[in-house]
Amino acid sequence: MKNQKVSVVVTCYNHEKYIEQCLRSVFAQTHKNIELFIFNDGSPDRSGEIIESILVGSPFEKTKYFCYDNMGIVKTRNKALSMLSGDFILFVDSDNFLDDSYVEKLLQCANDTDSDIVYCDLYDPDKREIFLRVKEYSLEGMLKGNFIDNCSLIRRSIVNDIKYDRYFEKKKLLEDYDFFLQLIVKNGAKPRKCHSTKLNYRVLKNSRTRERSWSYYYGVYSYIAIKYSKFYPKIVEKVLELNFCDLIKQIQERDRQIQERDGQIQERDGQIQERDKQIQEQDKQIQEQDKRYVEAITSKSWKIGRLITFPVRKIKEIKYKITNQK
Repeated sequence: MKNQKVSVVVTCYNHEKYIEQCLRSVFAQTHKNIELFIFNDGSPDRSGEIIESILVGSPFEKTKYFCYDNMGIVKTRNKALSMLSGDFILFVDSDNFLDDSYVEKLLQCANDTDSDIVYCDLYDPDKREIFLRVKEYSLEGMLKGNFIDNCSLIRRSIVNDIKYDRYFEKKKLLEDYDFFLQLIVKNGAKPRKCHSTKLNYRVLKNSRTRERSWSYYYGVYSYIAIKYSKFYPKIVEKVLELNFCDLIKQIQERDRQIQERDGQIQERDGQIQERDKQIQEQDKQIQEQDKRYVEAITSKSWKIGRLITFPVRKIKEIKYKITNQK
């Protein structure tokens, strides 16, 4: 196993916050027979500066760094595939990082089970919990939806002439899913879940996948389903039915949430209207009181009362002054 070379390909775009931890985690691998390729896909932030400063300390004899104008992940990975010489390939996204024994554990699993694609659970290092506990491989499960992360170990001999489909250059979604399906369907690759390690996978708010809606996802997924339906028409027909049943359920759930939110808004509107009604009633009462007061002080009886009580008030004022003078 020590003699098996692993080509590690780190792709980076605007990850100045994470690229150092990512690269240092590759440097720290217990499996040392690694050739390292870093592709900076035109990052306008400080990623390039950080990469160049860190690569000085690379422990690997072959370490290559490429920086170029942005061309997207599909072209970048296809470019990388033409350069690699390892027995296995490992693509690493620069916002993720590896446990020290990550490559060793995946490689051990590949050798022990004669597998061509080895994947594992995804771990959220910020929340310190499993983000995605992935399922065991089955063709039907894979055709229903992807559960193999890009950062999985791939036997290079099984790749042969397979490339990332350029259809996904503008879609920016599911390119990994299609790549793995090509390896499985066209080249007979055998995937296997590795239970002895995990991928430290950051769940970012601006993730390309998380930015896309489920409707966009199913639009791109339909392309993949049609693409592989000629190989497994019955399975694809089955998983399409399951997926679009899920889609209908999601639409129904969204409608339920909208109705619930509309009900809450209507309830608040009713409360506001009731409060406005109470305020109007209070204003009306105050205006009525003001009106009665004005009528009272302008009435003849009030004026006569003031004249009658005037002498009494004056006498009280005089007595008060005399008392104070004494």
